[in-house]
Amino acid sequence: MLIASTVVSQVPFKPGRADDERPIFAITVPLSESEDDLTVTFDFGHPKGFLGPSKDPTDRAGFSNADNTILAVNHQPETKSSFVHLFLRSPASGDLVYLNNINKRVARLLKGKWADTATYFLRIESISGRNITLQTVDIGAKDQEDHNFTVTVSPEGTFKLAKPPNP
Repeated sequence: MLIASTVVSQVPFKPGRADDERPIFAITVPLSESEDDLTVTFDFGHPKGFLGPSKDPTDRAGFSNADNTILAVNHQPETKSSFVHLFLRSPASGDLVYLNNINKRVARLLKGKWADTATYFLRIESISGRNITLQTVDIGAKDQEDHNFTVTVSPEGTFKLAKPPNP
């Protein structure tokens, strides 16, 4: 369900809950000088909620880069799963684009068991510039293993693995 209304706001996005506790994610998009801002609300339906980074899983604030051209949230529809939802905002036009199936798109960049685990558990750890640091977790492993890596997302929404920094 997609609900749009005009509301003036300085906050580019805000995760929250609907009256019946369903998780929602509201993004404010500036319109023209003669109009108020437009707030678009995405309703995630499942009651579990949003997931923060591994250092603070209860932080449900969402993620963005400094210029708010990448906005994101980790949705956890049930225990032991996490799906990344990503929105790109054009700095020139202000257009807002939703990228679909992030987990599967990123999983294609990985190998072996990490490709499999990323399909059902992928979470954003941080965003800096166009680089998104992610984590996938092998929940089925005896000692629950995790894999952290970074991808770069283009303004058009394509992903590639970021090169690790030189030691």
